[in-house]
Amino acid sequence: MSDSRWRLEGRVIDTNWRATQILTPNNDLAIIPNSVFAKAKIVNASKPDGVHGLTIIVRLDPAVAPSMGVAILETAMLSCNRILRIPQSSVMIRSLDAVALECEMRFFVYLIEQASNTRNEVFDLVFRHCASAGKRVAPPSNSMLTLPTRGARRDIAEIPRQMLEHLPIFASLSDDERLVLAPRMKRKAYKAGGCSDRARRSASGVAHPDVRSSGRAAATRR
Repeated sequence: MSDSRWRLEGRVIDTNWRATQILTPNNDLAIIPNSVFAKAKIVNASKPDGVHGLTIIVRLDPAVAPSMGVAILETAMLSCNRILRIPQSSVMIRSLDAVALECEMRFFVYLIEQASNTRNEVFDLVFRHCASAGKRVAPPSNSMLTLPTRGARRDIAEIPRQMLEHLPIFASLSDDERLVLAPRMKRKAYKAGGCSDRARRSASGVAHPDVRSSGRAAATRR
């Protein structure tokens, strides 16, 4: 609920003829006189069901092609298990100029209480997918910062190393171990419906895992 001066979110726990009690996300009890309640704009996030829509604005380097930017952000949302598949998530390009490619990500969660954790995970996934694709985020619209020119591009050899740094599964590796592993990483692309043999092993019996940087995959045991 809100008016022109304030905004309040929470769960209604009690109401009577004098006031309405709302439990806020900070676990505070807000008591709103019904005279104020009646004049406010109210949105019921629990009806017709608990599904709640969320929106995130992401600004990317303007050197990123719009189609590629949309693909990166869509893949990031597909990687988040907290996001509902129906209604379908979407990415809309809001603007493109010399400063940034600005995109709006819209997705849905089952309950409004899941909103904060889902937003945090999506931001983390956007960061990882941009890093693995070698793309940068742009400064805020009101910032004095500017991105380096297109000529100052990152060496493609840095991408495997940054993936090792950003993926939690490799967090236990030391810097020296990442430096040894990064040159051995190979980039592969699979067609839709194709299979990746996860059981490959060298003569020494060491497994060769596949690290997915984009797209969707399903695992099966034989």
